[in-house]
Amino acid sequence: MKVKKYQASSYRDALAQVRQDLGPDAVILTTREISRSRFLGIGRRRAVEIVAAQDIRLREGRPDRHDRGRARPRAPERARPHVSSPAISRDPQPLASATPSALREPFGASSPAAAAAAGDPATRERLEELERHLSTMRVALDAVVHPAEPTAPVVPPLSEPGPELGPLYRILCEADVSPALAAEIVLAAGNGSGGDGRPEAVRAQLVERLVTSGPIGRPEGEKPRVVALVGPTGVGKTTTIAKLAGEYTFMHNCRVGLLTVDTYRVAAVEQLRTFAKIMTVPVQVAASPREARECLDKFTRPELILVDTAGRSQKHDEQVRALQKLLAAVEPDEVHLVLSATTKSRDLIDVVKRFREVGVDRMIFTKLDETNSYGPVLNVAVESGLPISYVTNGQMVPEDIALATPGYLADLVMGGRTRDA
Repeated sequence: MKVKKYQASSYRDALAQVRQDLGPDAVILTTREISRSRFLGIGRRRAVEIVAAQDIRLREGRPDRHDRGRARPRAPERARPHVSSPAISRDPQPLASATPSALREPFGASSPAAAAAAGDPATRERLEELERHLSTMRVALDAVVHPAEPTAPVVPPLSEPGPELGPLYRILCEADVSPALAAEIVLAAGNGSGGDGRPEAVRAQLVERLVTSGPIGRPEGEKPRVVALVGPTGVGKTTTIAKLAGEYTFMHNCRVGLLTVDTYRVAAVEQLRTFAKIMTVPVQVAASPREARECLDKFTRPELILVDTAGRSQKHDEQVRALQKLLAAVEPDEVHLVLSATTKSRDLIDVVKRFREVGVDRMIFTKLDETNSYGPVLNVAVESGLPISYVTNGQMVPEDIALATPGYLADLVMGGRTRDA
């Protein structure tokens, strides 16, 4: 097998060089974009590099097109250079035209050179490695040349559909409600009492599926109520803590204490201290689970202690374990998972599944004012079964927070606009 490298200013030009030099049965091993120096080394320009190979077996008995009419002796097999894993070009058309027949059968199955080297372990190992690379390339090229047709979501047939069922189904789908759930809701609305699938019937089905938890519980006896907020980074946990502190300080005349263990961000500590000073609420800062436990005893006769935690990624096992240790030390009565309403449904469900390991028992949705599609809120609520406690719809502290109710959430999904709860 002859392996060569070709560089040109475009994929088309590079592939033309491959065809001219190696013929139509060339095997494309890798394609990548590179940067080359301009004339006299001043500046750089983008180019394309293709590594291609010629399988001598495929060219047996076929004269080179430049040497038609005269026999061409076969060159002896040379040691194969190491070939890196193939990369996929972002230009599918040239790759489609360069797809060789060699990719449709295992390389070296009947190659004389391969047979002669069968007794050489090092050569055989390289052959097997190249076969694996070519197999990967076959699958990848097939996916590029013959992309799968996008399939429409499977929707159950609507039994005795009224004239309004179709539009209502589309309304739910446009709000990013999953197609299967949207069909289930519309079907239930059409088959329920009244059976005409009016918007009121669809709203009733939404209300039935949206579970809320109500407000933060009251303390029992002399022991304060400890509530922790956890969640990914950037969802607004610190601002939500401040809103809850203002709500319970000013509206419920409750003695509130703030505890932050988000020492990873200096701005988060200073932000919470600023809010606490404005609301005349005491705040404690802890750097470890043990310090957090000790800080709980430093508040003077609190009724509610709100714990602000650092943002954690559901994909980092070490961060999740650290959060588990913190919550084990604090022993909160409630653990609210703070989520952004602007996040995709699939990511929301992934976050909920992972954070359930730390004991979350309800959800808070933030940033309702930054989206017009509230279907993901419904999707994750139905999928997880966790109740929703609060929603936030702005940056104002403490005004822009509201107790979640099924009716309010259903109106968001149906209408796509935020409004006061």
